[in-house]
Amino acid sequence: MDRRAACRTHISDTTPPFDSDSADRSTARELEVLATLGWQRVDHIAVENCHIDHVLAGPGGVFVVDSKWTDEPWQLSDGLFDNTRARRALAHAREGAARLGAHIRADHGIRCEVTGLLVVWAPGRPTIDSPVETEGVLVMPGHLLAEALATRPATIDAGLATKVIQAARQLDCGRDEHAARSLREPVLVG
Repeated sequence: MDRRAACRTHISDTTPPFDSDSADRSTARELEVLATLGWQRVDHIAVENCHIDHVLAGPGGVFVVDSKWTDEPWQLSDGLFDNTRARRALAHAREGAARLGAHIRADHGIRCEVTGLLVVWAPGRPTIDSPVETEGVLVMPGHLLAEALATRPATIDAGLATKVIQAARQLDCGRDEHAARSLREPVLVG
């Protein structure tokens, strides 16, 4: 089965989330399929008091993934979100990526681009049919996540992905109550 078919099969099994914790679980399920394609992840870490839902590293790059659920519309107008909650979510994803990038450079000597990725679930998600970049963050509805990442052009090798994930795993403070409450599954994957 090719990468796109594997992702489409996985996506069709996903049930829609109803709150922020289930949005996080749905994102985690979408990311699971990527492990078979050379992607690695660590869930729920914090860098300088910035909580990160998932760090994902694989052939298509390094991402700080933030999951959101919304029933209020998040529309893009001229490349910008039209509401405060969406703009705060973008800022959080961008900040998480910047902090993780600074941490892996300063503490581990790893130099690579870290991209913020905002995954939005539920009826209010942006009505886009492919990932878009806005304000330095990649944004996509949850149902596009696995296929969009699986089909990204390769930009890093497996060795670098492993180093990034090992560095992120050292940021232990994320194995907190939030992780236990929202995932109720193993924290480390890949």
